[in-house]
Amino acid sequence: MWKYVFTIACLHNLVSVYCQTGSCRDGYTRHANSCYRFHHVELSWPESVTFCKATGSYLVRVETEAEHDFLKLKAKEMLGTYPLYSFWIGATDAVENGKWLWADILTRLVYTKWALGQPNNSPGEDCAGLYYQGGYDFGDWVCRTLLHPICEADLQVQGETVIG
Repeated sequence: MWKYVFTIACLHNLVSVYCQTGSCRDGYTRHANSCYRFHHVELSWPESVTFCKATGSYLVRVETEAEHDFLKLKAKEMLGTYPLYSFWIGATDAVENGKWLWADILTRLVYTKWALGQPNNSPGEDCAGLYYQGGYDFGDWVCRTLLHPICEADLQVQGETVIG
């Protein structure tokens, strides 16, 4: 079942108008051009990567301050309902210590906002998440730690050309 939240973006030229509409699947919340779902299950980081992939999404990539602010707000909203604390994001430095990459696309993090004292690069802390005690800024953990995944999916976009 799909939950439709529509947005319309139109490109105009002298002959026609091309419009795009976008929506998120049920259970996902839209922000900008992505859809997000905070899961209540506790998983290790590798399990979270697999879990998100199995649902047709990926472990969230926090790429802008606006996106980070949105995720922090949603995480704080959930605290009153569920005992959720820290959340996995898709960053790891397992390939090279101190070189943080988005695991699904193997690109370096451009935007980062680490919590005070993070990443502390303690032995084996190769996976990143949103750190509850750090105001949901980034923190590093041992990858087998059980946290809650945030899955991100691309906005489902459909377009049509309207002759104008």
